[in-house]
Amino acid sequence: MIVQIEAQTRPDCPEFCPAVYQPVCGKAKVRGQLVRCEFGNGCVMGVSACRRKIINLYPVFDWCEIPLEKCKDPSPNCSELR
Repeated sequence: MIVQIEAQTRPDCPEFCPAVYQPVCGKAKVRGQLVRCEFGNGCVMGVSACRRKIINLYPVFDWCEIPLEKCKDPSPNCSELR
């Protein structure tokens, strides 16, 4: 099942996330390129979107959570998006 995560849209992004390792894979369109990245949990993915104002394929969401197995071959620019 695919779950969409709505990222935070407040001007002040959270600075901390729970230290719980529940990996998620997210896809987004960044600078015109589709990227897939793995994050430690959904909070970390939401903070990434908030801080970088990433625009996803879906206008309401910043990152779209996809099955974790899709992140076995993540995009090369993931380290700069975390």
